[in-house]
Amino acid sequence: IIKALKEPPRDRKKQKNIKHSGSGSMDEIISIARQMRHWSLARELSGTIKEILGT
Repeated sequence: IIKALKEPPRDRKKQKNIKHSGSGSMDEIISIARQMRHWSLARELSGTIKEILGT
């Protein structure tokens, strides 16, 4: 997801509560959801997409 937003990598220990300011296309989000499908708890692809978007 960070690669799709084109943001630089950050140190998790030093920076907390990071707000992301990028935007990605729907095609990028769907491709990420297909890759994350195996680790998701959602039943359908639409649920996985909602998990990624945070809704």
